[in-house]
Amino acid sequence: MFKNLYLLFILAAHSLACLGQEQNVDSLFHKGLQLFNNGEYNESIKQYDIIITAKPEAYIAYMDRGNAKKYNGDINGALLDFSKAIELDQYNPQAYFNRAIVNDQLGDFSAALADYDKIISIEPNVAITHFLRGMINMKLYRYDIALNDFDVAIQKEHFMEQVYFNRGIANHNLGKLELALQDYSKTLQLNPKNVRAYINRANIQIELSLLDEAIVDLERAIYLNSDNTALYYNLGNVFQKQGDLIMAITNYNKVISLDENHTDAIFNRGSAKYSKENPTEACLDWKKAADLGHSNAYSSLIRFCK
Repeated sequence: MFKNLYLLFILAAHSLACLGQEQNVDSLFHKGLQLFNNGEYNESIKQYDIIITAKPEAYIAYMDRGNAKKYNGDINGALLDFSKAIELDQYNPQAYFNRAIVNDQLGDFSAALADYDKIISIEPNVAITHFLRGMINMKLYRYDIALNDFDVAIQKEHFMEQVYFNRGIANHNLGKLELALQDYSKTLQLNPKNVRAYINRANIQIELSLLDEAIVDLERAIYLNSDNTALYYNLGNVFQKQGDLIMAITNYNKVISLDENHTDAIFNRGSAKYSKENPTEACLDWKKAADLGHSNAYSSLIRFCK
């Protein structure tokens, strides 16, 4: 009888100890997450170190510690932790997702692709995974394969602005200009403030000699980003192509007011002035551009200026 009571006592004590340990681990998880959210990554990592020492099978601790290491700048350490989490739970899509992001950051695109492939085999209906795999394929210049990923992402989620935008880039690189225009237009329908979409659509319109449309898009982009010298420069070039030399010079002036050593704008302004039969000022611009190292400016000086 006493022996049985002793065994019951031992079992109860062990259960209480385990319960206490579980409660302590939960407390450490909570503290680690709180420290992580406060940006105290080193201290957060220390909490997860304690958890992993106590419960080396706790894959979530490796996941959380990996995230803390990633934000703390230890990308290789994060990679090791995410890999350990996957070793402990080979069907956890979040662990593969985290490792794919890190592999991408490290430039190991093949490894990132393998991780996204695994995620899709586990959860095939998540649009963001197809999109991110498409982005890796873009980095590998596999635009046709990226298109397939973007198409699937759009089928699963119709309102992902960045998918349409990057599909536009892929279509543009494949020479599918009309399809690229449609993608940029859909991007702008979803987000009318996407400056890059206006710029990219304008670039295609210039290729297609749709100069009036390109001017409209560049002016919209300038309205949203009024200090961007490249926008004024490109707009000046379009006006110059149209033969509107006054507007071309106006935009080159704006570029030069923002960047006084913008050699291309100075050179092109000189060319526009020469076309306006103002050779004296044209030569001054070409000389300044030449002094700044613009190669074509020297030949213009020799040919047209005395």
